[in-house]
Amino acid sequence: MVSPSRLNAAPATAGMGRDLELAYMSAGELLKLFRQKKLSPVEVLQAQLRLTEQRGKQVNCFTYLHPKEAMAQAKASERRWQEGNPRALEGITVALKDEMAVKGWPMTAGSKVFRDRVMTTNDPIVVKLLDAGAVLHAQTTVPEMYVLGVTWSDLWGVTRIPWNLKYAVGGSSGGSGAALAAGLTTLATGSDMGGSIRIPAAFNGLWGFKPPYGRVPVEPTYVSLLPSVLGPLARDLPDMIRLQNVISGPAPGVMNSLRPKLDLPLSYAGVKGMRIAYSPNQGWARVSENVRRNTEAALGVLERQGAVITKVDLDLGVTGNDIRKVLQEALLSGIQGADMAAISPKWRQRRWGRSRPAMRRRCQPRSTAESTLRCSRAGIRR
Repeated sequence: MVSPSRLNAAPATAGMGRDLELAYMSAGELLKLFRQKKLSPVEVLQAQLRLTEQRGKQVNCFTYLHPKEAMAQAKASERRWQEGNPRALEGITVALKDEMAVKGWPMTAGSKVFRDRVMTTNDPIVVKLLDAGAVLHAQTTVPEMYVLGVTWSDLWGVTRIPWNLKYAVGGSSGGSGAALAAGLTTLATGSDMGGSIRIPAAFNGLWGFKPPYGRVPVEPTYVSLLPSVLGPLARDLPDMIRLQNVISGPAPGVMNSLRPKLDLPLSYAGVKGMRIAYSPNQGWARVSENVRRNTEAALGVLERQGAVITKVDLDLGVTGNDIRKVLQEALLSGIQGADMAAISPKWRQRRWGRSRPAMRRRCQPRSTAESTLRCSRAGIRR
């Protein structure tokens, strides 16, 4: 495990142009070349690590890199291709959002609170990825506790869009989005409750999918709210589906996964006759004029292709602040709040010993949104 800033990749052997070609090649094309023995997974990994050495610091999309483990996986995949025994994602690099546990790897949740936490088990989708031959080489940045639509934290700093470093990548799976857009991985994972896959996909020009709840297995303790799911990001639709088909389906010990597994086709017919419900504001949101105009223009394209668009007024009778408060309290009253409350007293004393006594009293560990917001505004992290 290394910090991206300390990466020493293998020396370039074919020039930057070749590295870029390999780094941005789709998983579908890579699998075809692997099968034809015209390319090795080792070459692709080396190209992406070299590119990370050059671009990684500016984009700032990785928390940790795991080049030694990844190289061992890539070499094992190379042998499988030579022996004619490949698996579904044999030799394809996949960057993991800093929310999916890998045994022996840290998982920080973008917070200094968890900077030293090391996981003792593999998440179900990590098991599925390893069983499918994926090369797991990096962990991607997230906002603290995954609760923002942008990706920055005191621990990891700001993650930026590679196309324009002045702009944000969205969140909370922003590190995964930036890594794909920068060519630093072939596929990436994310999670989504209120847009955490879809927002970075939109901001970075990618494909992202929030699967229906239960299609992708998660540990029961992970689920703080039912709509929260894990899912894929990719640079094209077939690649996104390939990743979804690998991570979906039942898993041992996971009772909340749907059966039987649903494999999605890699291509689809047109939208003619498809019924699409459209809510302009989800019943609560304030939508800017340019967003409304662009959304309706996109709907017009679908309608001209034969889709049946029905406008729906949800009329929920709540405000954005109402929903935000419910989500914060639900998140912090679940497993994340419990994890925060379990932090050692010594750590809390060290952090709060430098803070105002009055704020220390107000920021005692509690699983409520109000407490967390007070701490945040005072510059105190729980």
